[in-house]
Amino acid sequence: MLDDKTIRKALISFLEKKKPEPKLIVEELGVHNGNVIADVVAIYDSLHGFEIKGESDSVSRINKQSPYYNLSFPKLTLVTTHNHLDWVQKNLPEFWGILVAINTSDGLSFRYKRPAKYNPHFSKEIALLMLWKEELLSSRSYKDKIKIRDKDSRAEMASKIAPQLNKEEILRLLGTSISSRMKSKASRQYILNAKKASL
Repeated sequence: MLDDKTIRKALISFLEKKKPEPKLIVEELGVHNGNVIADVVAIYDSLHGFEIKGESDSVSRINKQSPYYNLSFPKLTLVTTHNHLDWVQKNLPEFWGILVAINTSDGLSFRYKRPAKYNPHFSKEIALLMLWKEELLSSRSYKDKIKIRDKDSRAEMASKIAPQLNKEEILRLLGTSISSRMKSKASRQYILNAKKASL
């Protein structure tokens, strides 16, 4: 049975070996103010979101999830299994890529049914809601004319930042902020593990 855990591990290995190689791969990233959690996000100069639907998963749930993903990522791919393929091809937005996980004698492999295309629904403002408040505050260094205040909510900050930065700047801000967050998290975990080991 090809479940989420099995597919996810193989998918990350698959993405790490592809060219161009992602700058960072992130799991379980909150999207659209936490309305959905992206299974895997590959950070390049842009962001590519991957949603996994395993063999026993309810693939139709993507109908409820996709509107949130569509506003948050420039590129999107559904990673699924052959038993869901007919439904997916009929119901998934045409700009989503489809990657099929297949069990072979050499292990799990992936085949593209169709590549991801430009997402026409991408929203700079909604995409910014992937960031924490302190990460949004740091965007003040981009341009002096972004007048955000410490007391602004995340949604207010996003609404002020989005019109002042172009798409490439927004994606750069997202990639840099999320990468820094993951490195900081890894550093804290390393210190915690070192403290435990010394006890």
